[in-house]
Parts: sequence; structure tokens; C-alpha cells
Amino acid sequence: YTPRTLFPYTTLFRSGNGPETTIFRCTIKRKGLFNRNESDDENLNEILTEINNFILNSEKKKRSFSDLYDIFYNANFGYGLRAGIIPIYIALKMKDYLEKIVIYFGEKEVSMSIETLNRINDRPDAYSILLEKGSKNIEDYITNLSNLFNEHKSKKDSGYSRYTSLLEAMQNWLYSLPKYAKECKVVSYSQYKNIDIDIIKLRNELLKFDINPRDFLLNKLPNQILSVTDLNQCFNRIAVIKRELYDFIINTKKHLIYETKEVLDRKSVV
Repeated sequence: YTPRTLFPYTTLFRSGNGPETTIFRCTIKRKGLFNRNESDDENLNEILTEINNFILNSEKKKRSFSDLYDIFYNANFGYGLRAGIIPIYIALKMKDYLEKIVIYFGEKEVSMSIETLNRINDRPDAYSILLEKGSKNIEDYITNLSNLFNEHKSKKDSGYSRYTSLLEAMQNWLYSLPKYAKECKVVSYSQYKNIDIDIIKLRNELLKFDINPRDFLLNKLPNQILSVTDLNQCFNRIAVIKRELYDFIINTKKHLIYETKEVLDRKSVV
């Protein structure tokens, strides 16, 4: 098992009234987490943030799960979580880092499974976590891009992964642009110079239907489309492109008005 398979959302939600289904509905569905990364419950969002930060902070060296459980059990933090639901939310956040997490029992690696999470719940001091190097950079990059395109995210309950939801938001953004901004290859208001090649590549790629979201965001976008050396540069360039295309039609209209006025002024002189 991996964290992705620990909670088969669709199956649990569609049928049955057993204890697993009840727990799922109480901790996931009713909290607004069925197809989203954030809950309708702000207190729960704080708990999820604590778990996420715990995972990210294990990138440089192993961290004991007791560090996390101490926060949830310590009255000074005010969470007062029951032990039984903690593994559910830990697994929920772990699914964002598939194949990048290693769990240790002492110095021995152990598989990520329901049994392991239950054992961690019983003895958090005996288990630790290590996150693959570079994961925090990826997380920051995906989070920044998600915030940048947040207004274009679909509101439907799609059950998509974060990568798929982000790619869909970027495509929605492109679709929302005027046709001229999506297709024009010269910049009239800048001495009719050609539009930057990376902008053309990005537009063409986002208009495709069959895209591998994770490969596109982490590999193709930075390495082949934008040709940058790190993910932070990739985000910065995307932010610039987004602003340029958003302003493209506005600046073009201003330029056309200016040129029209120039022509009329010359005719009036003649």
C-alpha cells in the first residue's frame, strides 16, 4: 500500500454504512476534503499545515513522529486530537509526496502501509520520517503556481491530483484570454517584434489535450519550454508571461488608438 491507496475515497463514499465508511465521511467528506487540499474547517486546516510542515522539515534529516504527536497532544497548542484520527490526516498529506518519503522503525526502513501508520500512532517515538532532497523546492513551486492560477481552478468535484488541478487551471487561464492574445505572434506596441518563443511554446503546449501533468510541470515546462535552470526561475517567468498576456490586448488597443490618432493628425495637417 501507498498513502494514495490508504483511503479509496470513491469506494468508501458510494456504498455501505460500516465503521470505515462512517469514519471516512466524518473526517474527510464532511470536512470538505473529498476532492480538495483544504477543509471548510479552519482549525483542521491548521492541523493539516502542521503535518505538511513536519513532512517538509524532514528533508535534511530524519524527524521523529513524536515531534508531531507532541504538538497534537500538548494542551498548550489547543488541538486536543483523538489518536484514532491522526493517521488519517497524516496519510492524507503523505499522498502529496508519493515515492519521496521513507519511514523508519529505529534505523530500519519500513513500508508505508495502514499497519505502519497504526504502529506509528501507538509508538510515535519509535518511528521517523525522511523526505527526499529537493521535495521542498517542488512543494514551494507547486504552491506558488497554484496561488498564481487560483482564480482559474475548476469548482467541480473532480477528484484530481494537485498536478492535474494545476494544469487544468493553467489551461483555463489560457482559454479565458482573448483570441488575439492566444494566437498573435508579434507585439504591435513594441515595434512589431516577435513574441518571445517561450510564450509561443507555452500557449501551444497548454492547448493540447493529452498532457502528463506531473511531467509537464516538473520537467517539460522548466527544461523544454522555458529553458530555465531551477523551479524558482520557472515560476518567476510564468508570472511574467501571465501578466504580459493579460495586458496584451489592453496594450494593443492603446497602441492602435495611438496610431489611429497619429494618422488622423497627419491627414488634418495635409
